[in-house]
Amino acid sequence: MEITVAEKIEIEKSRILTIIKGKESLESLTVAQLAEEYSTRYKCAIACYKGEFVSVEVFLKYACGVNIIDEKVCLSTSSTNIASSSEKATGETSSSVHLVLKRQFSPFFGFSDGDKNKGVTYNVWRFEVESVIKGAFYPDEAILEQIRRLLQGEAKAKIVGFGSETSCESILGKLDQFYSDVGTATRDELLAEAYQMKQGGNEEVAAFMSRLDSCLRWAKRRGTEILPDDESVERQLQMLFWGGIKESIKDKARHKKDNCKTFAELITAARYGEKELGSNHSSRKFARANQAIYQEPGQKSPP
Repeated sequence: MEITVAEKIEIEKSRILTIIKGKESLESLTVAQLAEEYSTRYKCAIACYKGEFVSVEVFLKYACGVNIIDEKVCLSTSSTNIASSSEKATGETSSSVHLVLKRQFSPFFGFSDGDKNKGVTYNVWRFEVESVIKGAFYPDEAILEQIRRLLQGEAKAKIVGFGSETSCESILGKLDQFYSDVGTATRDELLAEAYQMKQGGNEEVAAFMSRLDSCLRWAKRRGTEILPDDESVERQLQMLFWGGIKESIKDKARHKKDNCKTFAELITAARYGEKELGSNHSSRKFARANQAIYQEPGQKSPP
């Protein structure tokens, strides 16, 4: 199974700290020497940082907690908190991280019509922000700084008045009131809506699944007790999805549904039923068109 970017970065971090600990007897160690030692020992270059940080020095300082002074590595690792030691030595705190981080999510312009093609929708923007928060690479101060910089147009005006001590959650909660699909609906209202949700007449299976998924995840965000984690959301999705799709699609997919073990397989079965139903409709239309062409003058078409 392929490991995640976060796991790769943790591996690099562990290897780097191991090298530094073995070099404590030296008077100095440059960043270039550290990189060369890493390459010799592990047969690869330090590379995972490139997706998150602007340079290897920044990665060493803010991800690994290694103090860098004049391109040299501080070899003292006796502290139980290397990052804290680094801050004390340089007089810098984690709030300066935003100056060296790559942009982590897209800009959001709110309802500004003139800028609507420059950014992303609110749901996409919120997902990107949540992903950065869950990644736990950066302190809240750095994420808040990026939120402030990447909110544009009238969306930025919504956070005017939030002080420096605010949290990411409080800003997202404020923006949810204006831009989320569910507005100010309570957790119980959202859950009730999900339980009553049905596929629309012209709605595709994928669109219905996305709508149901969004409703349940908003209910989870607002503290619904039966949705404490992502696994519980998945279980509810699997139960409500099949009950909400059209009966005509169920009829075409029922034989495949019985063999489904995962939610992904259930979606595939439903989409198969949707495709089969569409094929049958197309065949009937084609047959009627041919009959209309070849029928005798004055002959009535069958109902």
